Amino acid sequence: MRLSLKTLWPWSRKSADALANDALLARLLDDYRSKTGMAVTPATVMRLTACFACVRNLSEDMAKLPLHLYRRRERGKDRAVDHPLYGLLNGAPNDWQTSFEFVQLMQAHMLLRGNAYARIVRSGKRVLELLPLDPRRMSVKQLDDFSLQYRYQAAKGGSIDLDPRDVLHLRGLTLDGVRGVTPIEYAREAFALGLAAEEHGARMFGGRVTGPGVLKHPGKMSDPAYARLKDSWKENGGLENADAPVILEEGMTWESLGLKLADLQFLETRKFQVEEIARLYRMPLHKINSMDKATFSNIEHQSQEYVTDTLLPWARRWEQAIARDLLQPADRSQYYAAFLFNSLLRGDVTSRGEFYGKLFNNGALSPNQILEMEDMDGYDGGDIRMVPLNMVPVDMVREVVGQQRAGGGSPPR
Repeated sequence: MRLSLKTLWPWSRKSADALANDALLARLLDDYRSKTGMAVTPATVMRLTACFACVRNLSEDMAKLPLHLYRRRERGKDRAVDHPLYGLLNGAPNDWQTSFEFVQLMQAHMLLRGNAYARIVRSGKRVLELLPLDPRRMSVKQLDDFSLQYRYQAAKGGSIDLDPRDVLHLRGLTLDGVRGVTPIEYAREAFALGLAAEEHGARMFGGRVTGPGVLKHPGKMSDPAYARLKDSWKENGGLENADAPVILEEGMTWESLGLKLADLQFLETRKFQVEEIARLYRMPLHKINSMDKATFSNIEHQSQEYVTDTLLPWARRWEQAIARDLLQPADRSQYYAAFLFNSLLRGDVTSRGEFYGKLFNNGALSPNQILEMEDMDGYDGGDIRMVPLNMVPVDMVREVVGQQRAGGGSPPR
């Protein structure tokens, strides 16, 4: 998509105010325009299928993970289902969104704009609702005392100053500790090249030529022939009229001035841009259905790396922001929020069976704990942990050996 001042200001004769506005708009668009001439914004990059797939997959994968609030115990933890925040995180954060929709929206905001914001509605110390805010209308400033100032542009005009305690702020990669940055800002040319290649291909298929060129006439073209050619070229253009003939009159011929798509290695360029975008979001190529370099032997390992290297850092951002913004300072040592990754990390049936078997035989897991990890119902008596009968505590072995040595006997072999 090319942002044209001519299309944005469609008047043929501009007043002084329109010219001033034109100059102002040009300055505003400088931050979005690339060297290819393409405007790179969160809206335009989502037209690239690779970017759309990365944002959709990451936001959906984060949203489908159960987000629980836990209470720390002397040994272990349990789900704090009686805490008011538990229902907001795991059920419905507000009146019109589910927790899945809320997490997906906030995650997409971070991926595209570097920041995600939600208004915290409280009654005393209790959090009642989490209302997502448009990051385009939020400004954040660090004051001289290092506190943050949040100012939100209202839909009906004017601005609202928000108390930092009433804002859930999720940041992506940040260079100043205040606002997150986005790949779109620092990889503008990579996105622009993908957009330019896509537009170039669309123009080639939508037009009648294989590149820029000229119409050559052996002499001087008559006015009627010129008018007919101009109208025919305009009316019969586009992909839907690709098979309609254009009649060249009076010995006129077409001469191409550009390179063909094959000469430009068009397909290779588009494939490379897919890899570039996937690299920016740390997305394995097989997750966006680019299977050229995938094998059955490495996809499983890539899936595990995707969880630990891509999803886990985002999960930590969420968990620590929830502790900072939603929990009272006195509760942070007792409660914490965490995404449940068991369903993504447990592997196939054979691997899970070996994993559970080893932990069960060592007494680390009870049958009910294994069933819970498999999302199955437990049973009475399934909380007992089992150990092999031929194994004894190390302290008991030391005690027996010490007694034998004291009595003059030899240690058992």
